[in-house]
Amino acid sequence: MRIEQGRYVREPVSARVCSCCNSGCVEDESHFILGCSAYDYLRQNMWAKFKEVTGCDAEYFSNNGEKLNALIVKQVKRLCTCKLLDW
Repeated sequence: MRIEQGRYVREPVSARVCSCCNSGCVEDESHFILGCSAYDYLRQNMWAKFKEVTGCDAEYFSNNGEKLNALIVKQVKRLCTCKLLDW
């Protein structure tokens, strides 16, 4: 992601824009997972699967922070259920 690549060359954060879409947004985790139009089709599939597993769709969450948190928590629970993490 540009947010990380730019760090190594000391590029200003505002210059680390996404090269996959024309939004002018900084390419960070939130943009990559939730906002980049280049990945809309994958995002639709992701939210459909999320709704299938959890019963909630993207509109349930009020902002991108809540959406990212929900996606992360879902993955952690899946790892625990699959016993890939031994807690």
